[in-house]
Amino acid sequence: MNQSKIAVRYAKALFLLAKEKNLLEPVRNDINLIYRVIKESEEIHAYFSNPVVKPLAKKQVLHRLFDGRINEMSLNFLSLVTTNKREQHLSDICRNFNDIYRADKGIKTVVFSTAVPMPEAIYLGITDITSGLFKSQVELTRNTDVSLIGGFILQVEDLLYNSSVRAKLDHIRKEIVNTSFDKKM
Repeated sequence: MNQSKIAVRYAKALFLLAKEKNLLEPVRNDINLIYRVIKESEEIHAYFSNPVVKPLAKKQVLHRLFDGRINEMSLNFLSLVTTNKREQHLSDICRNFNDIYRADKGIKTVVFSTAVPMPEAIYLGITDITSGLFKSQVELTRNTDVSLIGGFILQVEDLLYNSSVRAKLDHIRKEIVNTSFDKKM
């Protein structure tokens, strides 16, 4: 079965169960914690991706990591994923769960990239403007990318506004190349 289909199916099943049991917010918080733990530790990610490690050992590690820190439903879900030998898909399951959650709640994802970190007031302003413009709640992700040189890139879902210095320099470079190529012809 396709890996993305596996992750979507597990994420959707957990989402629907959490919604049915009125545990959507606690489960979402748990999913975000699980995702951070997996992403921040290469050792944990490697351990759960290792097919040689037995599912029982992985379950024990998961219980030690998360018992008392996450909801019982979330812990049972991790146990099920491990029993079914799908733990290597955990980060994708978490990402898909959040995508389903945002779609259900009508939350737009906004990515704001700058060359240097900005003051908090800028981020709050971007959140307020995009929230008003799209008439929905937004989740802002901040990126710092020095290769932008200056300016910013604003991405809301599939819409992209690139006002970076790098993009403007690339545009000028292309114009110069095209102009000199046209003169040679």
